[in-house]
Amino acid sequence: MSKSVWRTESQARIIMGCGVAVAVVWVPGLISMASSDDWALSKWWLVVPIVVVGLVLLWVVRAARSSVIVDCESVVVRNPMSTVNLALDAADAVELRAVGIYPGIAVVRCKDGREVRAWGIQGRHADVAGRDLATERLVEALNAQLRLARNESHRRATGPGAVELA
Repeated sequence: MSKSVWRTESQARIIMGCGVAVAVVWVPGLISMASSDDWALSKWWLVVPIVVVGLVLLWVVRAARSSVIVDCESVVVRNPMSTVNLALDAADAVELRAVGIYPGIAVVRCKDGREVRAWGIQGRHADVAGRDLATERLVEALNAQLRLARNESHRRATGPGAVELA
């Protein structure tokens, strides 16, 4: 089984669009400040915006790459600020539910009771925009992929005549 990457593409596009907007707004200002006559006075004031823009763009790239990655041995949940590696048999299921102010976040439920939020899969607010059927189908397909990966891992561990797991 090959590695499969799961994310809501519309969210990635929105986040990258925000990053491009930040760059388009800030970079010309930074260039004009750097090319000004009083460069000696402004160079230290230039460091702070450059660092801020750099950190924002780093977060934007990490946020756009947020995803759930499933292969035959593990489930990797890549979020903007962290990456969580789970053993394949530790992940029980993925569900879409409201978390805090977010209307629909995929949550990987583990067999030991832990829950890992997967920011790369987000649905829109059902009251505002109706049910997000595409994201619900994505979560269903991800659960099917988890079952398939567990069955394949179980077959490989026990031999070719093994019974499939439920």
